[in-house]
Amino acid sequence: LEAGDFDLVITDYQLGWTDGLAVLRAVKARSPDYPVIMLTGTDSEEIAAEAMKARLDVYVTKSPQHFAFLPAVVRSIQEQLQKRQVMKQAETLYHNLYERVPVGLYRTTPTGEILDANPALMEMLGYPDRESLLAVNVEDIFVAPEDRRQWQALMEREGIARGFEMQLRRRDGTVIWVRDSARAVRDADGRALYYEGSLEDITEHKQRERELKAIVTVSATLRTAPTRADMLPVILDQLCALLEAEGAALAMRDLDSGESVIELARGGWANWTGVRLPPGEGVGGHVIATGQPYISANVQADPRFARQIETNGLRAVACIPLIALEQTIGALWVGRKTRIADEELRLLTAIGDIAANAIRRATLHEQTAQLYKQLESRESFITRILESIPSSLVVIDRNLRVVSVNRNFLEKTRREARVTLGHKIEEVFPQALVEYTRLDQKVRQVFRTGQPVEGGKVAYRAPGLPSRIYYYRLIPLKVADEAENVMLLMDDITDREHLGEEVRRAERHLASVVECASDLVVSLDPQGRIVTWNRAAERISGLKAEQVEGRSLDYLCAAEQQPVMAKMLRGLIRGAGVQNIEVKLLTANGQEVPIAWSCSPMRDDAGGMVGIVAVGRDLTEQRRMEAQLVQSAKMASLGVMAGGIAHELRNPLGIISASAQLLLERPDDAQLRSQCAQKIHAATQRASVIIENLLKFGRPVDQQMREVDLHAVLEETLALLAHQVTLQEVTLRKEFQPDLPRAHGNPQVLQQVFTNLILNACNAMPQGGTLTVATRATEIGRVEIRFSDTGRGIPPEHLPKIFDPFFTTMPVGKGIGLGLSISYSIIQQHQGTIEVESQVGQGTTFTVRLPVTADGR
Repeated sequence: LEAGDFDLVITDYQLGWTDGLAVLRAVKARSPDYPVIMLTGTDSEEIAAEAMKARLDVYVTKSPQHFAFLPAVVRSIQEQLQKRQVMKQAETLYHNLYERVPVGLYRTTPTGEILDANPALMEMLGYPDRESLLAVNVEDIFVAPEDRRQWQALMEREGIARGFEMQLRRRDGTVIWVRDSARAVRDADGRALYYEGSLEDITEHKQRERELKAIVTVSATLRTAPTRADMLPVILDQLCALLEAEGAALAMRDLDSGESVIELARGGWANWTGVRLPPGEGVGGHVIATGQPYISANVQADPRFARQIETNGLRAVACIPLIALEQTIGALWVGRKTRIADEELRLLTAIGDIAANAIRRATLHEQTAQLYKQLESRESFITRILESIPSSLVVIDRNLRVVSVNRNFLEKTRREARVTLGHKIEEVFPQALVEYTRLDQKVRQVFRTGQPVEGGKVAYRAPGLPSRIYYYRLIPLKVADEAENVMLLMDDITDREHLGEEVRRAERHLASVVECASDLVVSLDPQGRIVTWNRAAERISGLKAEQVEGRSLDYLCAAEQQPVMAKMLRGLIRGAGVQNIEVKLLTANGQEVPIAWSCSPMRDDAGGMVGIVAVGRDLTEQRRMEAQLVQSAKMASLGVMAGGIAHELRNPLGIISASAQLLLERPDDAQLRSQCAQKIHAATQRASVIIENLLKFGRPVDQQMREVDLHAVLEETLALLAHQVTLQEVTLRKEFQPDLPRAHGNPQVLQQVFTNLILNACNAMPQGGTLTVATRATEIGRVEIRFSDTGRGIPPEHLPKIFDPFFTTMPVGKGIGLGLSISYSIIQQHQGTIEVESQVGQGTTFTVRLPVTADGR
């Protein structure tokens, strides 16, 4: 019994050391499944009852009949024992299968109570033991209550469910997909007692299915997206939906700078769009630089990127490189708050590969489209250029056939494209023209040498049109340094030829005019050197054209005026406009001829200066006439001053006469004789000064310019006019600036100007007044002489005409109107100015400004 090495126990009730009940209890306690047969000689109901309570298998009363029955009983018990062992083995096998099968097995009631569940189901739903799972109601596990209702309706209707897919919630809150196969166990009345079935976790399958669907969707969508800009939102939106990402971004590598440019971002990273990252910076820059994927549950804990990226709270980041043709072109990354699994990284990588190739194809397509567009635009541009070229253009191939022409050629030749393109040149051009120009030979020469050929002029007449003159040339059109075609360029120069002939006629006419002109006409190059020298210049200077050609014009001027001419020429070279100047020309025999020069620059069509034209007028005769005019004006002034001069002379003559009379009457008075002699001497000196000033004023004008002491000239003039001023009761005020710089001029003609202005001032004050003569030096190298009277003034309408010749407001016989005109001319010859200011009833002021001498003394 201790060893248990038996199959059946047969015992008598009465034993010497114990009884059968004790043996029964011992066997059943140790091996409850082993059968026990007990024999007894008594037919005691109490013993039988006790034995049955102790789970006795067979109770046999000792008798001949029972002993005969005993073998059959033993065989029956052995058979039952074998059946129980088989059943036990089956139960053990079922239990092991139930406990170990990788499919979740369950038994639940229609109300959702879980009756049983195997370990696989507990693991599938995340429960630590059977008790914790059995405490949950099935309805709480279903994610969608509608799934529970549909499943239960199916079970009630069909009694069986095969492959019903639904989502269940695990104990930790995560959601899984399961496929359920179940049956309903019913009672005799058909009511469902419970449901039993199996659950298969198909979450990974669903994930793969979802991934495949997403990949197919992305791939299909990307195939229909026409541009890269259309692709990027599809990629990012699909990733956000598939991976439940809260942020997504796509960056492309800038091949020129090496920077990473975030072309589009979504979700919490939307503000990243357009950000440029230096090479290798940030997660995207790192992935692009290394070409390796990156995944982190908390990117901000990564010391490489903690300070380089602001994830807006999305710490879990996965980033993969976009690789196309073994070249990293960008990066794609997603972020969310929860950890990103490795399988999700694989999905991201798969979509990234599709996206990279799609982006590359789109980029190539866009680049190709752009190239085609540029090509079309360039072709259109070239076509427009060719059509707008005012030349006839013909493109010829190696077979001497015309392959292209522009509109100008078709219009000029009255041809149509259909009878021109594809035809040989001898069919397009007249045979005589081809033979005359040897066009076929020259085209072959261009193909052979690859060098352009300058043709020449040729006359061509299209049907119904007058003959035109063309200049043609042949230009190779090369591909890879080899002439593929030859372009015949024909410029219509008919109008230019006619215009050229007209220009030549005009030039001949102009040359005749210049040669016949009485004025000097000199052309200079941009450096001021003489190029042409007309006959008048030769006649006046006595120098031939070949003698002066190439010399600077200023060297042919009077020595003291060469700087003036040189300065004027420099101004023209620097861009000044027309310049007028009076400079003396030095003749071949050394004489100085006054010339009034008018010089202007010659410019080309672009405005650049190509030379200077100097036109000079001989002023010799004009100066002679002016001198005579000035002399006449002096004589007229002397006539005005005659009364005053006579009075001035009469005074000293009276003194002389009276003194002589006294000497005759008192010849012995020595003291009187001395006094009379002194008076006679003083009166004689006074008369001599008056006569000297009068002679000086009336002397013919000297044309030489020199340094002039203006104060001395003014004093002489005022002395000469002193009696006239006094006679007309005019008060004279002099406001002379001390140390006034000397002027450059002619004192005789300047005295005439001052005389005219003083006499005019006196005439303007018939009732007397004040004449102020003032001098001063200005800051611009000039001296200023002002003559201000307090007379009747000049009406405003007369002011613009007072310097005109013969303009006068004086009565007939009182003046002819040349005084101010002569004065104006004299001051202009001195390179000075004369101005007038006047107010009726208040007076008039004439201001004369003259240049000072070079040293300014």
